[in-house]
Amino acid sequence: MKYALPLLALTGLVILQSALLPLVFPWLPLAPALVCLVFASIRQERRFLLIASLWTGLVMDILLGEILGLYMLLNFVSMFIVLEIKYEVFESYILTVGIRLIAATLIQDAFMAFIFYIQGIPDLIPALQINAGMHLLSNLILYLLSLLVIKLRHPGDKLESVLEVKR
Repeated sequence: MKYALPLLALTGLVILQSALLPLVFPWLPLAPALVCLVFASIRQERRFLLIASLWTGLVMDILLGEILGLYMLLNFVSMFIVLEIKYEVFESYILTVGIRLIAATLIQDAFMAFIFYIQGIPDLIPALQINAGMHLLSNLILYLLSLLVIKLRHPGDKLESVLEVKR
């Protein structure tokens, strides 16, 4: 029951991501659910993050109707790998979350291209470069906007105290 409210919030973000944001910004593939999951990676336990990534992928699979289980696989694998990037490597939570977001985005795009390659879709390299660049740009814009909102709401506080980081 302790996971119900965060999973409901992630469901709302996925609905926002797949229904409203494409109408407002059709040229920019924004992924607020992924950014939220990566932000949560510095304060939540590993078990919750893997459950949340599977749940987010399931909701995306249901809403978008793509290949069944594709987004569940993409979110789970990217979160599993991203959780291996530790804070101690960079000594900065802002940099750690940013690197995790970049890694998650590139992992998802590479896996998507691999799955499409298996299906026999030709000429994936130019499309992969453009899609990865657009996804990376949009996710980093969301990340920077999130940091700006956090800084404006809590002007004198450190990021780790605002996000209630667990060490």
